[in-house]
Amino acid sequence: MEVMMDIFARQQAKPFFLVLIRLVVMAALALATYGVLRVTGISRDFPPTDIIYFPFVTIICGVVIWRTFRQYNASFWAYLGFERHRIGKDIAWGLLWLVVTYIPLIITLMGAMYLMFGADMFNHFEQIFSKSSPQLPGGVIATISILSAIMFLANAPIEEIIYRGWLQTGLTHRYGAVVAIIVQGLLFGLQHTMFAIDVRGMVVYGFAFFAWGVTAGIIVHKQRRLAPMVIAHWIVNLAFLG
Repeated sequence: MEVMMDIFARQQAKPFFLVLIRLVVMAALALATYGVLRVTGISRDFPPTDIIYFPFVTIICGVVIWRTFRQYNASFWAYLGFERHRIGKDIAWGLLWLVVTYIPLIITLMGAMYLMFGADMFNHFEQIFSKSSPQLPGGVIATISILSAIMFLANAPIEEIIYRGWLQTGLTHRYGAVVAIIVQGLLFGLQHTMFAIDVRGMVVYGFAFFAWGVTAGIIVHKQRRLAPMVIAHWIVNLAFLG
């Protein structure tokens, strides 16, 4: 218990510590990937397809979190709130929260699309959600795909620790729950703008994932545990990966 109190004290003192690392690393690797693809003549699209660089963002953030928790001898799983006797209930909660978080995401997404394209919005969905497709060597594609599949499992708990855990909890003790939930939602939405292929896509992604992040933040604030939201987040990632 004393160990976890040390972690909580650290996140209250530096609530933006992990999220700033994530956003800076993500921007830096996206720019580096774009530079390499452009210099080699493979692609000029920016942002570059996230499947190339995002696994390395997950690895770096995972290492930072692991080192931080190790410094305080804190348990990664205890922080998330995973317990063997609650796994069944957590899965059930996760499925429920999947539905609950998807409702505002879809409403906000459709609203943003309508504001930009009007009644013609359905003809623009493919454009907004398309991805850059650089012609990479087969071996590179296979390696990246395997790495992405492995990192996929780590991404949900890492993002929940960064946004709804470290950032939201730290800000809640400083400024209250409302400010904390909105700020983490804004930064969560900002992160996801990097997954779009153009400015209009960035707007749609930003608003949609802001809505998802705020809803998830409210749920975590009320439930006081991250584990069920991690499960919901896993399923969301699977849906978007597909």
